[in-house]
Amino acid sequence: MMSKTAVKAKIRRLESRDVKTVSGIIEDPFHGWVTRGTIESELENIFQKQSYNIYRFVDAFVMDVGGEIIGYGGIWSLRYDPDTFAMMDWLSIKKEYRDRGLGSNFMKFLFKKAKKRKLKHIIVETDNANKRAVKFYKKHGFRKLC
Repeated sequence: MMSKTAVKAKIRRLESRDVKTVSGIIEDPFHGWVTRGTIESELENIFQKQSYNIYRFVDAFVMDVGGEIIGYGGIWSLRYDPDTFAMMDWLSIKKEYRDRGLGSNFMKFLFKKAKKRKLKHIIVETDNANKRAVKFYKKHGFRKLC
């Protein structure tokens, strides 16, 4: 098991070559609720030209430590969504890198991207049974709508 020491992480745009690695990171927190194949398909859609017809924007990023992808997160909005609205997409950090502030750093990065786009509302979706995620999102100012 890796010690909980601080690590230096970089955040960069998601590339198509990252999809398989990222789908494994995302799949873990969902405990089988979403299949790896579904996740890969959703991520690959970002790179398909026909996706540009439904999305107003997709900002998808990976977190990297020494060349190893250890996290994924993004924000996106559909063409019919209000201009000030976006969804947060699958913010996930590999288990062995959790509890070091990396998820919070990633969240702050995504908030800065949202602010540049003049977004006022970000919606995140998670299962109420995922207590860790609910606590994390509340810590960062999200509130439960239903």
